Amino acid sequence: DSRPRAKMFFETVNTYQPDVISVQEVSDQWYNCLMRNKGSYKMIYPISTGVLLRMTGLMYNSETLTLIDKGQMTYEQGNESRLRRAVWGIFESKNTKKQFAVISTHFDCIRPGEEELMHSYMEYQAEKIVEISNNLKEEYGVPVFSIGDFNTMNQGEGVDPIMDAPEIYEELCKSLTDTRLVANEKA
Repeated sequence: DSRPRAKMFFETVNTYQPDVISVQEVSDQWYNCLMRNKGSYKMIYPISTGVLLRMTGLMYNSETLTLIDKGQMTYEQGNESRLRRAVWGIFESKNTKKQFAVISTHFDCIRPGEEELMHSYMEYQAEKIVEISNNLKEEYGVPVFSIGDFNTMNQGEGVDPIMDAPEIYEELCKSLTDTRLVANEKA
């Protein structure tokens, strides 16, 4: 339901004015809200209704970035192809002319009674996101940012060792860098 969150979402966008926004679980209602209020943001592969709705998306600010190329894939293993997917774009900054890639994704999550199956889906999805990242980096020679809902957390206080799948996070960190840990500025 977009109603209780839309104002907060757009206040955040207006405050930080990100170049790229990764969105997950975009319902018909959210899609319509985003399209009516997107301003200079464009969505990659927008499909708006029914079974064709792609619930994982990538939006970019067309005033600050030029879209160079794009791609998408549905994970072959997962519980919902509209959600469990990856969408990516290759962008060039209009200001600096630097290029980079961004992948938006949404992994499965561990569900009670389906732990083993869901974990196998997440393992596959983690392998695929690393593969896509490596392919984009090699093909375009650009840094790659993978953002989205990974449904996993690093070991630490409050982490459930089964439901939060910390081993998936650890496996991702063997190939990718968690920018929260290396950022100079933290909010």
